[in-house]
Amino acid sequence: MATSFPTDLDSLTNPTATDKQNNPDHATQHANINDAMEAVQTKLGKDSSTVTTSHDYKIAPRLITLVDAATVDINLSQRGIFSLTLGGNRTLTVSNETVGQVFIVRLRQDGVGSRLITWFSTVNWAGGSAPTLTTTINKDDVFAFIVTAAATYSGFVVGQNV
Repeated sequence: MATSFPTDLDSLTNPTATDKQNNPDHATQHANINDAMEAVQTKLGKDSSTVTTSHDYKIAPRLITLVDAATVDINLSQRGIFSLTLGGNRTLTVSNETVGQVFIVRLRQDGVGSRLITWFSTVNWAGGSAPTLTTTINKDDVFAFIVTAAATYSGFVVGQNV
């Protein structure tokens, strides 16, 4: 397996009609194609490769467990589904967003429950106001967001009391 994704592609030249075996060297041609295929497989994370340099092309999103703190940052460069177990009332922030990006946040009440969220700036909620969180112990609420402009989001309830 290749150890990193190439920054450019190999130049592959087809043999001429008169010299199919040696122009370019047939073995070199196959080696170049094999190297390119291995790099693509590594980029996609084929066969659970741990040598993936980016998650931009993953088939299935990753579940990213956020670290509980008074203020929790959702770093959108990580690209995945973000999950947070609330250990108290929390403030959420967002960083590294790209206009048009979509992301999902799953909030779980801890064993105490009744935890509240202060949402990141400028969320325009479907229905006009922020939803009331489920406060039941060990229950989840799931929200989806679209980045519509710099630090501006459309927010939607996907499911509550799950």
